[in-house]
Amino acid sequence: MNKRVGDILVGMGFIDKDQIELAVTESRKTGTMLGEVLVRLDWVTEEQLQMAIAAQSGAQVLDTRTVNVDQSLTARIPQDFAVRHNIFPLGYVGSTINVATTNPFDVITRDELARMTGSPIAAFMASKDWVTNAIRLYYNTSITIDNDIESITHTGRAEWAS
Repeated sequence: MNKRVGDILVGMGFIDKDQIELAVTESRKTGTMLGEVLVRLDWVTEEQLQMAIAAQSGAQVLDTRTVNVDQSLTARIPQDFAVRHNIFPLGYVGSTINVATTNPFDVITRDELARMTGSPIAAFMASKDWVTNAIRLYYNTSITIDNDIESITHTGRAEWAS
């Protein structure tokens, strides 16, 4: 049986049992996920929570300092899919697509992405902020470049036709 995130955080020494009991009570009262409560109360950092979730799920934590992004994947995986499922395509290792995700337990999204791309998917834990910023940076950069190319091509055709 998998350990609960709170138990993992206690076991890692990030919080104590009294803190987890208070956070569980708050989580039940507000309907907010336990991890969100712990981060909001500043009892754990986003990174500590990620480590616990990764330990619970068996997923690896993405080292965001050493990420190399294969931008061709943004053309294969629609931005609305990435935003809706909080995933960001990183690149290939062999035929497998590595993705950053905020939820390593979301098997349905990984299966849907595998069907969409025809490639197996490997998930790596990343913070929600990192995934959101990566989507914004890489997808919006792609759209801007596409628009610039279209504008240049259109302008060039108009001048050539004159």
